[in-house]
Amino acid sequence: MCETNILKDLRIKAGMTQQQVADQMPADVNTIQNYERTLKVPKESLHKLLDIYGVSDSERDQVVLEVYGRRPGQAEESAADNFPDFLFQDQPDIIKRSKELNLTAREMDLYGYLTIMRSYSSTFRSGYSDDIAAINFPVDYQMIEQWGGSFQYMRAVRSITQRTGQPDEDSLVFSYGLRNPEKPFSFRSMEKKNIMDHLELVGRDVFKKGSDRYHELYQICKSVENPVLIGTSGEHISDQLPAAVRPFVNAWDEATNTYCVEDDEYRHSRVPYSKSDFKLYSQCVTIWKEESTNPDYIKNKQQYVSDRNAYDAHPSLYDKEPSFDFRVDYKIGLTDIGRQYLAWCGEES
Repeated sequence: MCETNILKDLRIKAGMTQQQVADQMPADVNTIQNYERTLKVPKESLHKLLDIYGVSDSERDQVVLEVYGRRPGQAEESAADNFPDFLFQDQPDIIKRSKELNLTAREMDLYGYLTIMRSYSSTFRSGYSDDIAAINFPVDYQMIEQWGGSFQYMRAVRSITQRTGQPDEDSLVFSYGLRNPEKPFSFRSMEKKNIMDHLELVGRDVFKKGSDRYHELYQICKSVENPVLIGTSGEHISDQLPAAVRPFVNAWDEATNTYCVEDDEYRHSRVPYSKSDFKLYSQCVTIWKEESTNPDYIKNKQQYVSDRNAYDAHPSLYDKEPSFDFRVDYKIGLTDIGRQYLAWCGEES
């Protein structure tokens, strides 16, 4: 059930009962009740309702955004979808939360109010509680009335905080509201940098606040857009590598063909990222080995093959069997996900 009753508010403002609206549509009164309860209204029916309620053209667009941007998981139809789902195929909960992190313009106004109250509450300033529900701030009865009473108001507060976390002046949601008053919020339609740098909003138990993930991962991927040689037959050249990819080489375990970052002391000394960020980044780069393509090596190998063939044909003519040290090059480059990330960043206007 929706926490808002914008259609109900418009009907009451027009001084009409549900039965009167149903008669003018025409429609069954249960249909009108369902529209107000769920906000699932066909577009033609919504505009007919707005005509009946006498909603002006200047207000109509905002009401349409309120209705079609209200349901969790559904952003406004015209909004861009910038979220990089391809980075989170093994974390479906994060994709799900990103789709649910929408606030209508009305909810944004309430979020701003809660943020202000939380910031200036004497209880909050005294450090007794960090929970919005426990803060003792003055009651705004007009605000409560606008939301249809105490329980509807608290239901809306709970719904907002479940999606955004506790209201915070430093949050992306609040800063967006300051720049875009009276507009709805959709996490997936934010600028790509804001999405990457604020993943804690959709992965609160996974990602930490205050990261520059967008540029970090871009630099990592860009530095190995063309594969980079990292060593030859066990001889690493990590000191000559681009700084952005050095942590991945340092964490690479050839024996298991995986990155080893579980030991905190080891990780902090060699990998400057949190475990969650390293896991996210490591999807984009891969290390592999292949036979060397060095020209001198290829020339020596060809000579060895010739000598070997001659030896195998007439072994008695030789004092010893020819030998050769095969050489393997270790390289680091992009995975398909890494290439997707570069393309995704390149789409940013």
